[in-house]
Amino acid sequence: MSELIEYQNQNTFVNPMINNINGMMSSELDGLPFSFNKIKIPSGGSLSFEIPTENENKPEIVTEFTGVILYHHAIRTYYRDKYSGSSVPPNCSSGDGNIGTGNPGGNCKTCKYAQYGSGENGGMACKTRRKIYILRKNELIPVIFELPTSSLYSLSNYISYLFKGGKPSKNVITKFELKKAQNQNGIVFSQAVFSIERSLTPEEIAVINSFAEQTEIFAKSYNNIIDEETGGANTLYYDDKAPLPSPPPSYGGSQSDAGMEVLDLNDDLLF
Repeated sequence: MSELIEYQNQNTFVNPMINNINGMMSSELDGLPFSFNKIKIPSGGSLSFEIPTENENKPEIVTEFTGVILYHHAIRTYYRDKYSGSSVPPNCSSGDGNIGTGNPGGNCKTCKYAQYGSGENGGMACKTRRKIYILRKNELIPVIFELPTSSLYSLSNYISYLFKGGKPSKNVITKFELKKAQNQNGIVFSQAVFSIERSLTPEEIAVINSFAEQTEIFAKSYNNIIDEETGGANTLYYDDKAPLPSPPPSYGGSQSDAGMEVLDLNDDLLF
């Protein structure tokens, strides 16, 4: 019996119930708000992650976690004034790293604020991060891991290493850890570290590849960035009554002062 089938012995990574996730969500979440859990890079050089649990006030504190990278894409934020820590939306943002919405908006690649030298210490005024959708062991819904600019080089090296071996990131279980680093101003920060836990079995890959495709469709549809610095949350309302056209449209959604975007979700997607 394969690893994928031996779920009762906990020897598998993929929960077989993932094949019935549409029916489960239709039954349990119809009309209810739903938001992705987030795993964040800690501040101050801490080497521990906070993993969300059923009690939002009591996250699990771990020094590492594992999961499959289903999909990842660039996101951008630009603040005209230096970020002060208050819950204000950015002046311009991009959920796909290519097209900005706001002021100045437009093509990110040609924007003057996305060029080196436009920000402090020769950097970019518009900050680039990476949004990673991760499926953890036996879970049915991916978590979002927002990677700051300071960890992008580490991710790039890891993806390049996998590519040289002919393995897409969605076909391995990745271990996520942290190390301390220091910038040119002497500020200590936490930097993500990536390594291979193991390759997925052929049975697991068959399920994961299908789920990853749906994750990419969803991410490209839901492409408005909700910046974690604004205190906003990625909140959806599950709706299995309205079918989604194919290909899916780019939803604008609505955004409150707190940075919350509300969308309708339906059973054409896996979550």
